[in-house]
Amino acid sequence: MTELQPRSGSVEGGTEIWIKGSKFSNITQSLKTVKCRFREIMPTNSSDEPFDEDNVPTKFIPAYYINAETMKCASPSGWSGGDKVKVDLTFNGVDYTDQSYVFSFYSIYDSFPKSGPATAVNQYIQIRGKGFN
Repeated sequence: MTELQPRSGSVEGGTEIWIKGSKFSNITQSLKTVKCRFREIMPTNSSDEPFDEDNVPTKFIPAYYINAETMKCASPSGWSGGDKVKVDLTFNGVDYTDQSYVFSFYSIYDSFPKSGPATAVNQYIQIRGKGFN
């Protein structure tokens, strides 16, 4: 893996994530073990209590071959605004790519105004939510 785009999406899930890399093969098209892994990044804990990185919340989503340099998967739902996860890729369900990228989830609660004239220019819309970068 060399790149992940976009780097954020809605907590509702379904954001198309494009994974760039090299040497992807279309042989993966028929494998059900090709998946994106989303592992929550635990916030820094002020106590010295270690956490078990093998037991952090994790979700798996099928990944699809696009071409030799691109794979695609969708972000899962079920996270909350502000959650950050590491995204990596597996082809066999056991081994994962060495490189992982951070993906952030945001949530939109409200916006103001709710509507306006179609001819409005240089007007602002206030958006309230959580997890914006």
